[in-house]
Amino acid sequence: MPYKELPENGIWRDWPEYLKGKFYPYIETDDSNKAFFCPVCKNHDFFKGSAYCKIWGTPLKNICLHENKEVSGDCRYCPDCGEITKFGELNLFDNLKEVDIPDLLTFENGTYEDYIEYEYWNYIITTVYFFENNLELYTALTGSKAIRDEGSFIVFAFYAMSADIILKHKDLLIEFIRKYGQTIITEVGYLYDL
Repeated sequence: MPYKELPENGIWRDWPEYLKGKFYPYIETDDSNKAFFCPVCKNHDFFKGSAYCKIWGTPLKNICLHENKEVSGDCRYCPDCGEITKFGELNLFDNLKEVDIPDLLTFENGTYEDYIEYEYWNYIITTVYFFENNLELYTALTGSKAIRDEGSFIVFAFYAMSADIILKHKDLLIEFIRKYGQTIITEVGYLYDL
């Protein structure tokens, strides 16, 4: 039977079951392979030639520990020799997680039960950096998630520092959501450290 590998009942099986739902974060780098921000503390204020984060001491470039050469920020292992990289050895990827949105029916006594997860949130985060080049807001939004209901919008952030930056740039965020997310909102709030 030549078609035995076709999906059953018209359902396309694109990922093996053991890979479904996996999230493999990576450390974003510029053209010189230097991290945009420290994955541990989210500091983005580096000196021009700095090799380490001035707050946490995290290396800003990923190198193969075997060949001592630069590799991309998404490499846990060297693509040439297969040995572990500096970012992999330091487990820096464990710091890059996404916020989990709590059960909205029970969270805060059901205050947000009519809200839904904002489906274009990752696009909005990307536009903040690429169209506005606002690295401070971009690093604060990295890993965050958002929910919306009518004109209200809530951003779930990891840390109080990120939440403060989001509040500081609230008007810019509203403008970008209206312009690029084609959603009319009047207010942006935030929650953190859930």
